[in-house]
Amino acid sequence: MSAIEGVALVRTFIRQAPGGISLDQIDSNTTAQIVCEAEAGQTLFASGAPYRMSIVVRDLTSSATPFSANQTGFLGDPNWDSPSVEFSFTLPPQGSGQKWHTYQTIASLIVEIADPIVDIIESPFFIIT
Repeated sequence: MSAIEGVALVRTFIRQAPGGISLDQIDSNTTAQIVCEAEAGQTLFASGAPYRMSIVVRDLTSSATPFSANQTGFLGDPNWDSPSVEFSFTLPPQGSGQKWHTYQTIASLIVEIADPIVDIIESPFFIIT
């Protein structure tokens, strides 16, 4: 990504509480947070361009999609108020029926300019315990 014009998803991961660290397992009865870190170059950020952030959480064990979410807005709005931003989405407790299932998050970010900028990233695998 160019420091002036680009946008990028830096990483996506799961954590148990706000400010917590990246985890590779989440208790089946615990609410978790899916975190996506993104960066925009100064010129693009200042443009106020519209963006669309989407996540899909996949249960690789059962080939299901237990959670998905979208965030839309404009660069510089209250949800994306600086060039580096952290989005978080609440993953509800998955329940004991999902115990030992392997999950993964896919995040996509689209900045809607004349030549749209698209970035996609996958999280590390995590296990429901």
